[in-house]
Amino acid sequence: MLEHFSPQALKTVMYAQEEARRSYNSLVTPEHVLLGILRDPENIAVELLNSKQVDFQAVRTYLQTEPGSRKSPGMEIHFSEDVRTIFELAEEEASLLGEAQVDPDHILLGLVQLSEGKSLHALEKGGLHLAHLRWNVLRLRYQKRNLAIRTASLDRYSQDLTRQLEAGALPMVVEWQPMVERLIQFLGMNRKHNVLLVGEHGVGKTALIHALNQHILDSRIFYAFAHCRVICLQVDKMIAEAATDEKLYELTQSLIGEVRQSGDIILVIENIHQLFLA
Repeated sequence: MLEHFSPQALKTVMYAQEEARRSYNSLVTPEHVLLGILRDPENIAVELLNSKQVDFQAVRTYLQTEPGSRKSPGMEIHFSEDVRTIFELAEEEASLLGEAQVDPDHILLGLVQLSEGKSLHALEKGGLHLAHLRWNVLRLRYQKRNLAIRTASLDRYSQDLTRQLEAGALPMVVEWQPMVERLIQFLGMNRKHNVLLVGEHGVGKTALIHALNQHILDSRIFYAFAHCRVICLQVDKMIAEAATDEKLYELTQSLIGEVRQSGDIILVIENIHQLFLA
C-alpha cells in the first residue's frame, strides 16, 4: 500500500502510528494521520497550513482522543478502513498531479475527501477553508517550482480575482455552468488561448468571468488550469500613469511578458478597446 510513498510521507505514517500507540489505540485513525502530518515542520502540507494561518494548537486540542485500553507499548498497530481509504485517495491525487510519489500534502488532500470526521472538524476549527484546499496545494507546488518569476508590473496594474474570492471579497456565482464549460473549452484549445467576450453592458460578461474564477478556486476545472489564478488588468490606471503612447506600449509589452513567463495566469482585460483609443 505504501510503496509509492515518499520518505516524508512515510515519516507522516510513522508519526501517525506513534500517535496511535501513544494513546493506547491499536488502530490508526484519520485523527492520528492528521497529528502525524502536523508533527513534521518540514513537509509541504505543514508549510501550506502555516501559510493559511491554521491554529495548530487548536487542531491538536480538538483532536485529543480518549485513550484506548492500556496494552504493551509493543502492541501491533493496524490502519483503520478510513485511513486505508485516505492513502488510496492520496495516491489518486498524486497521480492526477503527475507526481511519481505520494507526499504529505497528497495525504492531506485524501483526508479532506472524507465526507465527515473529527479530523475535518479540527481543521475547520483551526481556520482552514476545506473547499479551497486543493487549489492552495496546487498553487504552493507551482510556486515552489517557479521561485524566480517576478510580476512587478502585473502586481501594480491588476487585481487578483481568485485571491479576492478566496478572501470572501467577491460574490459567489451559482449560474452560468454551460457557458463556463464553453469558455474553458476555448481556453484549452491547442493554438489560441484568447477569448473575446462581446455584448451590451449588463448581459453578464463580468459574471461569466467570476463564474470561471469560482470554478478554479473550487477545483471544478481540469488540471491544465487547476493551479491558475484569474487576474483583471486595470486599464484605466495604466492609461492614467503612462504619460505617452510609447510608455503605454512599453508597459503593455512588459505586462504581456510577465503573464507569459508566469504560466499560471488567466488575464482578463475589461474594456480592451481603451488601449487602442488611448
